[in-house]
Order: sequence, then C-alpha cells, then structure tokens
Amino acid sequence: MGLCDILRKFEERGWNVYEGREEETIRDFVPRGPTRELSPGKVYITLPAVASPKNIEDVETVVMDLDRKGEIPVATYGGSRYFILFFRVDEDKVTIANPESNKDTAVSYNMFEKILENLRLSPTCSIH
Repeated sequence: MGLCDILRKFEERGWNVYEGREEETIRDFVPRGPTRELSPGKVYITLPAVASPKNIEDVETVVMDLDRKGEIPVATYGGSRYFILFFRVDEDKVTIANPESNKDTAVSYNMFEKILENLRLSPTCSIH
C-alpha cells in the first residue's frame, strides 16, 4: 500500500484532500484545489467532495454546514476512533491529529488505508 492508494481511497469515498500549510486558512488552500498526490513532510486537510472543489464559497458552505451540525470525518477501526480532519504524511507513516484531545496517532500507510475503509461523518465536535 502506498500514498497513491491512500489518496484513491479518499476519492472513492467522496472526500477531497487539500494540502495545508502552517498559518493557512480555508481561503488560502481551497483555490489550489484538492491535491493530486500525497508527499512525505506535508500536512493535509480532509473535506467532503463538492462539485467545484476550488470554489471557496462552495467549500465554505459545506464546512459551515458541518460545523453547524458538529460533524467531522471520523473512522473507527479495531475499537478506536480516528478523527481524519488533519493528517501528516511521513516517509513510513501517517500521523492523524485528534482535535478533541490534541493527541496525535501515528500509523503505517497500510493501517491508515484500513482505517479509511470506515471513514464517515460523525457528530463529534466543531470544526475550527
């Protein structure tokens, strides 16, 4: 399993993955559009796919709706819950940020792909 497989898994499940940079807002990364490849050393943001993924208003509408509902992308695997809103790709692992506990979880590429099998929206906490 590799980075192409991981990105394909997101796309198959109706998600867009955007590359994010420190101090960026949605208005900074959305115009670049969803990433076409995952690269080690980069941080990514997961958002539901929209018809116009580079259109700030379309993406913001979806994000505000999710925030209003208190939903974020969550996957369960092996009895654990993983919040797949932000993640970082490294040479041999993916680190998943947890917005509720501020505790990150590092998993292998293969494990991350298995976790993504159960990716869905869950009413858990606000997106901020």
